[in-house]
Amino acid sequence: MNISGIPEKQKDGCEGYDTIYVNKFKQHTPELNKSNWTICSGDSVEIFDLNFDYNFLYKWNDGIDGYKRKISKAGTYILNVSDNGFCINYDTVKIEVIDVPKAEIEIDGPKVLCNNNSTKLKIKNYIAEFDYSWSTGEKSEEITINSAGRYFLYAKNKLNCADTVFVDIFSSNSLDLKISRSIDTLCINETSKLSLNHKFHQYNWSTGETTADITVSKAGTYSVTCYDSLG
Repeated sequence: MNISGIPEKQKDGCEGYDTIYVNKFKQHTPELNKSNWTICSGDSVEIFDLNFDYNFLYKWNDGIDGYKRKISKAGTYILNVSDNGFCINYDTVKIEVIDVPKAEIEIDGPKVLCNNNSTKLKIKNYIAEFDYSWSTGEKSEEITINSAGRYFLYAKNKLNCADTVFVDIFSSNSLDLKISRSIDTLCINETSKLSLNHKFHQYNWSTGETTADITVSKAGTYSVTCYDSLG
């Protein structure tokens, strides 16, 4: 708008006047879609002005332009709205980011069950604020397993952001192990070959040898520990 000045009459009868221009700016009241958000790490949320008006300028406190944006980092974000830089108004949103649990299983015992034995599965790096559950239905920090199978561990936080992991537990029958010898009684300079009734994956003789068969030249007691492919 413009405002004309009041004419001023001089003593000599001359008149003069002046004009000033006054701009009238509008003020916009932004309203963000939420004032507080809690998200899981790795996620993002879209924040925007519910009262968006293209006639106004939008600028965030971290330098980003626009009335809406996606945010993935924790912090306080301020949206400033102005009419061409004048009559500034703002709204604020606070973003909280919480960790997503990592499900990890620690096997405390054998991974292969033999002779009806058992093993324990434990939650590695257990954090009390997370909710854990096993595929067995148990919610304890550790469980005892006495049968082969695939066992899952589920972990989630208060926002239900979750992680899952599993381990496989195997079973094996006892090995039918028998040692045979080529000679029962050794004479001077004689040897005897010790052999097994089956082939196995790994051999550990009491002599330190790791072959399927060994040859001995001294009297004594000899033993061997064998492992199948499952250990």
